[in-house]
Amino acid sequence: MVSYGVFAYENTLAANLRPQLVFEFGELGKLPILTIAYSLGGTTMSLIWSVLGLLASIVEKLMIEEGESSMAASIPSY
Repeated sequence: MVSYGVFAYENTLAANLRPQLVFEFGELGKLPILTIAYSLGGTTMSLIWSVLGLLASIVEKLMIEEGESSMAASIPSY
């Protein structure tokens, strides 16, 4: 839920800053570059967080399996 709030905040910030940047530097031709650069950064971060989430779930699964196997080894068989 926090990620949605941060994403909305970043988009609002970018939408408010673009016209000021174009006015400040006086180059309307660079507006598409600003838009693409911002979108590319967001896409890259989404990919990184997805990979990290996948790795975390794999590590969690391995830890659970290791715990189960060590518990099974410690149970005496009669």
